[in-house]
Amino acid sequence: MMKIDFHVHSKYSSDCFMKIDKIIETAKRRGLDGVAIVDHNKIGDFKQKFDDGFALIRGEEILTRGGEIIALNIDERIKPLQSVEKTVEQIKEIGGTIILPHPFCFWRKGAVFAYRKIKYPFVMEVLNGMAYFNFENDYARYIAQKNNITVCAGSDAHRYKDIGRAYTKLPDSDSIDDILGKLVSGKGVPYGSRVSKLVHIKVFANAFFKPAFNRWLED
Repeated sequence: MMKIDFHVHSKYSSDCFMKIDKIIETAKRRGLDGVAIVDHNKIGDFKQKFDDGFALIRGEEILTRGGEIIALNIDERIKPLQSVEKTVEQIKEIGGTIILPHPFCFWRKGAVFAYRKIKYPFVMEVLNGMAYFNFENDYARYIAQKNNITVCAGSDAHRYKDIGRAYTKLPDSDSIDDILGKLVSGKGVPYGSRVSKLVHIKVFANAFFKPAFNRWLED
């Protein structure tokens, strides 16, 4: 089985400082077989690859008018603040994979009603490592089960120490397309836990004072 963290941020997000190489190094040390780096309304300047059994997946966490949506396996940026429907159409046009991150984290731009609007296969994140309350993940899992939606987990890490806190187990694969195909087909199993509430304070502070707080957030 493979362990993939499908929700990690990097220095290309306004509230994060992590470098791509160190993300990969940390993920491997934690026993992960891959990470998806999905920065806020940006695509990081790195190459997607599957190398020596480790998958580095490139994506974007896009703010729509109905909340945030993750697009994986894409090469071009999708602009924010469009409708959910238009955003999803553009993701599918360029061959991306759709994930609904923290859909019921109401205070974190969760796409609460998006699952009713998406006509294509997609995956719901039912375990988000940065969820503030247990019910946010619990309700996502309930909605996914009730509506037969495939599921995943992601750490939503903004610090190296949180990479892999939440992850998805999948059958072994030999390519990123195979990983994502198995994910969308419902073969992923979420594992992990949430961070402490103190982490949220550090991440929010970093969004406003990133240059001054980089070292503090890392500690």
